[in-house]
Amino acid sequence: MNILFKEYKEGYFEDLVSCMENLQDFLIEIDPLQRLRRLPSYGIHYTNDLIDRVSQGEGLIILAYDQEKIVGCIAGAIEKQPEENLLECRITKPARILELFVLESYRGFHVGKNLVEKMERYFQENGCDIIRVEVFVPNKNAYTFYQKFDYSERVVELVKTFKK
Repeated sequence: MNILFKEYKEGYFEDLVSCMENLQDFLIEIDPLQRLRRLPSYGIHYTNDLIDRVSQGEGLIILAYDQEKIVGCIAGAIEKQPEENLLECRITKPARILELFVLESYRGFHVGKNLVEKMERYFQENGCDIIRVEVFVPNKNAYTFYQKFDYSERVVELVKTFKK
């Protein structure tokens, strides 16, 4: 298996849409509250929004290919520390991994590892000193994966639903 990593450009839009739709479908499957869904326009709309967030945040999108087949991607952006945050936190240059996806059949072959390492290198080269990533709690594999890279819990959000 010879995985090729490419920085995103316009010609890869459909491949990125495919990754985002596959990721959303996976999250829907593991959602114990069954609150997630994917409407027909989701892929294009969400991918355009993701590209905007990455470009506004001086970020990066990297796609992973096996020959011509898209097998994964990562998207990240450099964040600006809000001015009000300076009242309670040290000066920092934060970054965020916005999305990471690898096709199930390619997990365990270091595709995700290579994507994360490339993104971390990009953030370090751009002066970032902290990286945040959000993990959907039911996605235990993602949680364990990030722990291998020394990511640790910082904030936990709890939810409660009401029966209708």
